[in-house]
Amino acid sequence: MNCACKVVTLNMTITIDGETTAVQTNPQLPLIFFLLDELKSDEVAYHCTNKSCNACTVYINGLPFRSCALPIYTFWGKQVTTNRPLPEKGALFMLLKTWAKGNIEECPKCQPALILAARKLLKTHLNPSDELIRQTLQSSCSCGTAQKVIEAVQYAVRLRPQISSK
Repeated sequence: MNCACKVVTLNMTITIDGETTAVQTNPQLPLIFFLLDELKSDEVAYHCTNKSCNACTVYINGLPFRSCALPIYTFWGKQVTTNRPLPEKGALFMLLKTWAKGNIEECPKCQPALILAARKLLKTHLNPSDELIRQTLQSSCSCGTAQKVIEAVQYAVRLRPQISSK
């Protein structure tokens, strides 16, 4: 028996880290596989097989999502933000420097979500309280590095006036 199955493809555009890309793909393809296989992105990782870790976290229109959990068509016309490297200026760059200074372990499951959450927090709050930092970051960590991450973000916030005056 011959199958007359037809592979469905979708023509769409998707904006990732500010760059709009035309896509022709299976609409059910999880975004993670498009990022890894088509764009050769190293800003996301695929670690689990049950959508339980945060390694593939991206922000969609400012909200965190696991890119392995949703098909690419759901991102049509939306802004996708990954952990693309930061420009070498400002509080966000200082965040990564404080990350290194704080000797924060590289947990491949939690780091992408933690960095994205910290970046968004610093973009939207000039001087976030310690409680807001904790609330924002605690749920993104399952490996126990959250306290060091909180301290790194607090340090980046303290450095912000120095950065702004340069």
